[in-house]
Amino acid sequence: MTVTKGYFIDLKSLDRFEFQFNPDNIQDSKESEIEQIKIPGASHPRVSWGSGGARTISFDLRIALLNESDGADYVKNQVEWLQSLEYPREDPGYEQSRPPYVQFVMGLLYDLPCIVRKMNVRYPELDNRTLLPEYADINMTMEEVALESVFLGNVRDGSQSNIRYLGRGFR
Repeated sequence: MTVTKGYFIDLKSLDRFEFQFNPDNIQDSKESEIEQIKIPGASHPRVSWGSGGARTISFDLRIALLNESDGADYVKNQVEWLQSLEYPREDPGYEQSRPPYVQFVMGLLYDLPCIVRKMNVRYPELDNRTLLPEYADINMTMEEVALESVFLGNVRDGSQSNIRYLGRGFR
């Protein structure tokens, strides 16, 4: 049986980073600001949609040196590719830099553009001779990028998927 692996696609360079191991757990969070409006004489305040907050997706990845043929610096290079997503691009002529956008794909569960919001890397074991990591445990928090508002009906019928934005407006 073939295992489907998650991956990122850098939406500018179209470089692909395939997960060596899929995350065991994924946390998907969305914040919303709900306003309470006090009505004189009313028993309860009215509630009104204030604004939407960021949707974040957090998970742990592991990168390990499994094959000597990958080279001693395999783990280091893979981590550096991911860490590069936390830095702005060199875009001459732009006054404001934005973080790199990646398409985050996890089988049929996720296919949406994101930015890397936070990444913590832990190197639990280093090679005694080179001090290069033999594996890395990475905690990542991604933030969904949306070019237009998403409404309740879009979420319920599944049409909120941002795959339609792949390659449009992200480069």
